[in-house]
Amino acid sequence: MFQQPLYTIVLVTYDTIARVDVRPGDAYDVAYSFRIDRPSQSDLSDAVMTAISHGPKQCGRLIILSDEFWTGAVMLANEIVREVNGEQLEQALALEAEPESGISPFESRLGFVIDSTNDSQTTWRVVQAEFEQVKQIATAAQQAGRVYAYSSLSATEFADVSIDSSTDTSTAEACEELVVQWLREFRSENGVAAITDAARSVLEEHAGRVKGAMAVAAIMCCACHYVLSERNIAHTLQHCQQLADSEKQLRIEIDAAEKNNRETLEVSRQRETTRVAFERQIANAQAIRDEFNSTRRRPVQILSALANTAGREHWIQTIHFVDNQVCVTGLALDNRAVLHFATRVEVELNGTNWFVHPTSMSIDDKTSLVRFEVVLSMNASEVSHMAVRSTRLLNDTVGRWRNSFEKGTC
Repeated sequence: MFQQPLYTIVLVTYDTIARVDVRPGDAYDVAYSFRIDRPSQSDLSDAVMTAISHGPKQCGRLIILSDEFWTGAVMLANEIVREVNGEQLEQALALEAEPESGISPFESRLGFVIDSTNDSQTTWRVVQAEFEQVKQIATAAQQAGRVYAYSSLSATEFADVSIDSSTDTSTAEACEELVVQWLREFRSENGVAAITDAARSVLEEHAGRVKGAMAVAAIMCCACHYVLSERNIAHTLQHCQQLADSEKQLRIEIDAAEKNNRETLEVSRQRETTRVAFERQIANAQAIRDEFNSTRRRPVQILSALANTAGREHWIQTIHFVDNQVCVTGLALDNRAVLHFATRVEVELNGTNWFVHPTSMSIDDKTSLVRFEVVLSMNASEVSHMAVRSTRLLNDTVGRWRNSFEKGTC
């Protein structure tokens, strides 16, 4: 006789449909397994019905395991977590997850469990699916003609499974290993919470309450028509109107909460943009200061080097600064004195990105002395770097002036 399993897990991926029945116990003994390739045109509800229709009619706790449900990490500040109750916490997590999942927080079901926490915020592991999709799959499971350990619609549970290129689901045995591994993690203390009927959308829950109250009020109106006076009927109608107004107000408050959450996210993005722009301005200001300090020291470096190399064997006559070059001309006793002078200048300027280039020497006819010319030039890479940095600073300055002009602030 077939032993009723503890779990009946349906596994649906992009290319696999499988059913795995696992018996109770820590060993997770597999009682039955089935696997076929998923047809390209089948949707999730068709795949679920196909999997459940194979194998024993007796099923255990039914869990739909698929990679088509959205899952992700959602963070909330601890101040918010302390102030909200369970229903409000679900709504806050659904609103935070909407930009990533693309699923309306008021038309979905949510499962969540704490993943990590610190002094400032808590990170939740969230699984989310659209309500209509979940309802269709649960209906398909009931129409498969099987007997479940829990017969109600809310007993059908849904969860996410991570599938990548290295995951093997090509055989029934591989699917068994994947399901058992997931089930061990699910039953651990840090397991991922499944999506159940208890995690209904906030809008659905409130709408059910309002419709139920209005139905009761309608029955009261019928009874009052026969047994109560016109005054009581008018009072009942007024109560129905109040309930309808309460429903409208509830919808307005839900829309306002969603709008407030989006505005909060927009303010956070604007603050981050402002912070990045401010840091960029600080970096530009520091670059301007560094370039100014470097430019201010250049004449002092040249004059200090020439003063330290002064001697009786040469005389400097002119010093010209043209296009990042310094041209020094003068007279010397002989060629050896010119070479000695150039060598000492190069030693003095070592580490300052200046290079010494003796360009010409000739004999002066009147004095029989050696007329020389020495050129001091900056490192080419340093000149290029300064030019690019100056151009960037100029462009940033012009851009700020243009923005200020367009805003009318200057």
